[in-house]
Amino acid sequence: MQYWWVSQNKTWKHERKGGYLWAPYEGADGVDRYYWRNMEEIASGDVIFSYQGKRIRAVSIAKYDCYPDNIPPEFGVDAPWKAEGRRVDAEYKDLDDPILLDEISEILSPYLGEPQFPIKKSGTGGKEGYLFRINQIVGEDLLGLCNLSHLPQVSEERRSFGHLEGREITTRKRLIDARQGQGHFRNKLIENWESCAVTGTGNLKLLNASHIRPWKWSNNFQRLDPNNGLLLTSAYDRAFDRGLISFDENGSLIPSTSIDSADLLRSGIQPLSRLREYNEHIEQYMTFHRERVFVE
Repeated sequence: MQYWWVSQNKTWKHERKGGYLWAPYEGADGVDRYYWRNMEEIASGDVIFSYQGKRIRAVSIAKYDCYPDNIPPEFGVDAPWKAEGRRVDAEYKDLDDPILLDEISEILSPYLGEPQFPIKKSGTGGKEGYLFRINQIVGEDLLGLCNLSHLPQVSEERRSFGHLEGREITTRKRLIDARQGQGHFRNKLIENWESCAVTGTGNLKLLNASHIRPWKWSNNFQRLDPNNGLLLTSAYDRAFDRGLISFDENGSLIPSTSIDSADLLRSGIQPLSRLREYNEHIEQYMTFHRERVFVE
C-alpha cells in the first residue's frame, strides 16, 4: 500500500462528487508533468489524502489501478488541459473535522526540502501540482490524525466481475479486450493510426493491435494506454512481439542480429522502414521494448 497527497483546489468539488481523481497527459502547453504521471503509479488499495483550501478534507482508497480516460465533461470546455488523461476511481471518506495545514507542520517539516514533496519549503502552502507521493511515516501519521472509524477495504475478491458496477465493469472489460488486442484498445489504435503504423496498409482485417511494453510487464494503466500500442500487419506484429525488430528514438526500424535480413525481406519486413509517426509518449514505451524485449 502506498500513500498519496492530491491537491484538488480547482477540481475538488467535481472529483469529490464523482468519486475519482483525474489528470491530463498534457497541459495546454503540450507538456506532461511528474505530478500528473504519478497517477499511473496508483494501485488498488492505496490511500489518498485530499488537500483543498489549506486543509485535508477527505481520505480515499483507490478502488483499482489507474486507467486512461478523457477529461470529465463537468470540468468544462475552458479547462486548461488537453482532453486525454488518466483516471483513478476512489472511495472517499470525508473528515468531520478537516485538518488545517498548520496543525500538521511537525509531521511535514522534516520533508519540506524534498523536491517532490507537496508542501512548499516555507511550509505555508501547497506547491503547484496535483498528485504527490508521500512516505509511509507521513502517511501513517496523517491517517492517525484523521480519526476515521474505518476506511474502505479493497480485497482481491472485490476486484472480481461479480462485485463491479458501472464504470468498473466497463474498465474490467476493456482490460480483457486489450489483452486480446480487441475492443476499446484496438479502437483507440485505429483512431490514432488509421492504418498500419509502418506500411500504411489500410485494410483493418490485416492489422493487429500490438502492445509495445508487453502485457505481462505493464500495469493496468499501461495496458489500456493507446500510446503503448501499434497497429501492425501480421509480419511486423510477430517480429516485434518476438523481439526480432524494434524501433529507435527516431522511429526507424532496428533489426535483430539473430535473424537474417533476407528472411526479413521474404516475410515482408523492409529493413529501412520506420514508424509513420513518433512522439515522446511512444518513446517511453519503446525504450522498454528495446531494453527488455529486443534481441540484439
